[in-house]
Amino acid sequence: MCVVCGCVHGSVGTAHSPCSVGVFCFVFSLQALDAWHERGWVHCDLKSENMGVDPSGSLFLFDLGLAVKLDTPASLKPMGGPVGTAALMAPELANEADGHLLSTAADVYSACTCVRELLEHVRTASHHDGAGCGCVGGCGE
Repeated sequence: MCVVCGCVHGSVGTAHSPCSVGVFCFVFSLQALDAWHERGWVHCDLKSENMGVDPSGSLFLFDLGLAVKLDTPASLKPMGGPVGTAALMAPELANEADGHLLSTAADVYSACTCVRELLEHVRTASHHDGAGCGCVGGCGE
């Protein structure tokens, strides 16, 4: 099943073409993300569950509870700990030795993981995979 629009192409793990609607949605999500980054914001928990399409067909990002404003779009910010969904997190955010550095690149990493999920029709051991919540700090779900 397509992680964006829900259409069915076959069983998880089988080879099939990606959903054209899903690819369209992800292209626009990357454009929305770029606009955020140009203003110095990082979403910090980008995943397919945090993207939506409104009735007019416009794509939007939501669940901004972990969003962080950087000093400049190109700056790095030590976070003091990992932020976001563990399975979709950029390696630099998980790296304690480097201070869990946050940059716009962390969102790009997560977006690429979402694209991989779309193209392969698989879930990255992300949210509620039967082993409990994958959110750092736990979301309580």
